[in-house]
Amino acid sequence: NYDTWLLLMKLKMQSRYLWDAIEDEDVDYHDNRSALEAICSSVPQEMVPTLATKASAKEAWEAIRTMRIGDDRVRKSMAQSLRAEYEQIAFRDGESVEDFALRLSNLVQRLAILDDPELEPKVVAKYLRVARLRYRQLVISIETLLDINELTIEEVTGRLKAADEGHDTGGGSSSSTARLNHTEEELVARVVSRLQLSGEGASRGGRAPSSNAAAATTRPNAEEAVLA
Repeated sequence: NYDTWLLLMKLKMQSRYLWDAIEDEDVDYHDNRSALEAICSSVPQEMVPTLATKASAKEAWEAIRTMRIGDDRVRKSMAQSLRAEYEQIAFRDGESVEDFALRLSNLVQRLAILDDPELEPKVVAKYLRVARLRYRQLVISIETLLDINELTIEEVTGRLKAADEGHDTGGGSSSSTARLNHTEEELVARVVSRLQLSGEGASRGGRAPSSNAAAATTRPNAEEAVLA
């Protein structure tokens, strides 16, 4: 969970005005010790002896980085692998817009951690480029009417999701199912009505039809109802 840990710790240390101790070793002694204490408090106990003896919070931070994602050569190799995954990213079968956006954002964040960042306008442009075909008209409208350089992944996700919700409201599978059920009920009602009429005609004639005759009568009536 190094990626998540890094983002959360950076946010906490910035809120406590301690982030300068990570970016620069030449800071106040108290700030340096406070930053180092914060780092040691956020890692597993088995890592504390190694980190607590570092001369500065910056050294401890780099030690964690090296232990979790390796040295520069290893990081470059990992970045190349993630970059290839980023270039080939596409919607998976059955994947929602929100899930895809989350997967894309996580991938971009990991690239940034490995010192291979991707600018958000380029990420947004790629997002629109790999969107499903059913979003084609919406994507054209976004690219034509809006400034992609000012859009975020969250805004694009919201627009695509709204299009999905509008499509469902406009008559999706649920409304089609309702129409089919209604048609089936009408069919059954017609068959029952004709069978009742046939029974009344037989009773007026003085003799009920035999079972074979009734079956023979039922089949044509049912077939006529279906054809109707």
